[in-house]
This record gives sequence, structure tokens and C-alpha cells, in this order.
Amino acid sequence: MWRIVLELCSGLALLVLGAGFWAVVKSPRFFEGLLADSSELRAFTDFLGTNRIVEEARDVEPVFGSYGANIDFFTKVHLESLRRTRAMVLALAVPMILGSYLLGAWYMMTNAVVFLLPGVFPIPASAKNNTVTLVHTIALNIHRWHEVESIACFDYCTRQNPRLAELHTLVTNLARS
Repeated sequence: MWRIVLELCSGLALLVLGAGFWAVVKSPRFFEGLLADSSELRAFTDFLGTNRIVEEARDVEPVFGSYGANIDFFTKVHLESLRRTRAMVLALAVPMILGSYLLGAWYMMTNAVVFLLPGVFPIPASAKNNTVTLVHTIALNIHRWHEVESIACFDYCTRQNPRLAELHTLVTNLARS
């Protein structure tokens, strides 16, 4: 009986860890996909509203030396936090899965499956929201940068960091409207 109780507790913990692990694993791909999808970006800006983006962008400053450095910094911090979270979750989950072998091989296999199970589901809304917040920050920087140095902004978003080309086009069009 104690094995079953212990397995239920470890299984629940591994399910929670697995959900977090797969959310951070899928987030970078979601980020790249979002930046490349003009219809999703349009839905995002429509949801926020042009006026809100324009107003919020007015307060953006090149805190890290330039608007491009702002974008690079925020993106790097976001991706690094995902990498570290992924590593921490694995550091907890792997010993739990391996330790469950002490209960029996079937327990270990069950725990491994429970940890992997959330990987088959779509990325959770909370992870999407976290990524969309980054895109919002980038959009504000692009909008402001376009207002003060449109040529440098264009060069950065289309040549130096071409994954921002769709967002740049959208934000540039907001600036014109």
C-alpha cells in the first residue's frame, strides 16, 4: 500500500514537472513561429490596439545603448530563463524517475511516461502569454526606434535580425496609420 501512495505522490509531482518542462521546451519554437506568422502578429496588434502600442512606445528608451541592444537583451534574457528553467526541472525530474526504480521497474517506467505525457499536448496558454509579452516588448522597441531612426531600425530588423522582418513591417504600418 505504501508503494502505491508513494507512486501517486511522485507521479503527480512528475506530471507537474513535466508540464513545466514541456512548456519551456516548446516556448522558443513558439516564439520563432509567432515572429514568422503575420496573421498571428496582426491578431496580436489588433487585440492590443494601435493607439495603445503607439502610446506605450513613446516611453521606450534605448536603456542598453540602442533599441537593437534592448531587443537583443530582452530576447537573450527570455531564452536564457527558459534554458535555466528547463535544466532545473530536469535536475529534479531525472533523480525522481531514477529513484522510483527502488519501488520497481514498472514504477520507474510509469513515472517516465507521466513526465513525458505533457509533451504531446499543445503549449499551455501561460507559456504563450509569456512569449507574447516578449513580442510586445520587442514591438514597442521597434515602433519607437522606427520613429527616431527608421533606416537603422529597418537594417536591424531585415538584415541583422531577419526574424523580426514581419514584426517590423507590421509595426511600421502602425506608425503610418
